[in-house]
Amino acid sequence: MVFEYQTGRLNQADEFAATGAKLSVNPSTQKNELVILDKSGAVNPAYVYISPDGVNFDVDTDLDKILNLYYADFRKDPKYRDTVYKNLKIKKGANPTDVGNALNKRIVDFGVDAATQLKSNPSLTTFTPLNKWAGGAGSSATTVDRSLSTKTQASQELDDFFVQQLGRKATLEEKKDFYNRLRKEESTSGVTTTTGETTRTSVGRGLTSIDRQRIMGDVLRPAADLMTGDELLKSGGLLGTYISKLQATARNYGLAYSPDMAKKNVLNNYQSGGTLTTGSLDAEELAIKTMAKTMYPNLGKLIDSGVKVSSLADQYAYYMGQTLELPDNSIDITKDNYIQQALKNNGQEGSMNLNDFQLSLRKDARWAKTKNAREEASGYVNSILSSFGLVR
Repeated sequence: MVFEYQTGRLNQADEFAATGAKLSVNPSTQKNELVILDKSGAVNPAYVYISPDGVNFDVDTDLDKILNLYYADFRKDPKYRDTVYKNLKIKKGANPTDVGNALNKRIVDFGVDAATQLKSNPSLTTFTPLNKWAGGAGSSATTVDRSLSTKTQASQELDDFFVQQLGRKATLEEKKDFYNRLRKEESTSGVTTTTGETTRTSVGRGLTSIDRQRIMGDVLRPAADLMTGDELLKSGGLLGTYISKLQATARNYGLAYSPDMAKKNVLNNYQSGGTLTTGSLDAEELAIKTMAKTMYPNLGKLIDSGVKVSSLADQYAYYMGQTLELPDNSIDITKDNYIQQALKNNGQEGSMNLNDFQLSLRKDARWAKTKNAREEASGYVNSILSSFGLVR
């Protein structure tokens, strides 16, 4: 909501107070900030527009609206614009993004100064306009340099992040959540600079790219939690890629590892900054290797030497397919009892030899129905008959 100044109704101090805006000390920085309480009692940063003549003003919690009022003045009066640019050290001909960033950084302090003017002089009739504002007066001046994001910037940033991670754009509700979280942190961070006649001291910092990714990750996490492992795999995002990578690692070690199990471990190691770091991914892969050595203690030395359990299992699967005449790729090496028995080898060092493995397969009822079994049986019969001279 924009609170518009109405000439002649109240004096400046009363009119400003009617907007609900007030100065509040930020407990983390101990600096004054201009805020407005909404109906729910939540504290929202407030921003001030002051007309070029210093008479009219607007106050709003939406920075974009306040910026647009200044942009309109710039279009109407290029000289006013040039003076503001000079005061704020904006290069002539700067692109809109640079102009917006420069204004973002100073509008917060400008609003605090305007409210401070009224607090010290309730009978004030004219504010100091932006083109005459120097960020403070006297032998020293203190400014807080903040980079404040617009809704458009935040929306695009979150869309890019969600597409990268989940393969889809963010919803309106997720964008609103991100913008509120982002602006809350932006409003309480920044570089506080105190400039004296011969000194300049700066403390604090603004939000970094890591901070922004952390906030985006916090918004994304609930959405990822609601998706199944299969849905994440099919999403085309990085989370699905991580799940696929861990599943491939588990298969290499002969372990059953469902998409949901992989999802759980991915999200447990998921950094709020939006990435499963190389270190975290390596750690999870090492955990899978350790799990394999627990499952197959007899193969521990082979595993440590770099042998893939899946390579052993695939050999057994090949001979099993040949022996029982099974379709290609119909054997799940992580679940088939014969292959698991061969890998575990009754706890003896190494895996079962192929001869013993094939003998165990011939005890399976499916063996008797194979062409190989029939031919072998026929061969036995012919051999017996031949020994009695009944066939040649």
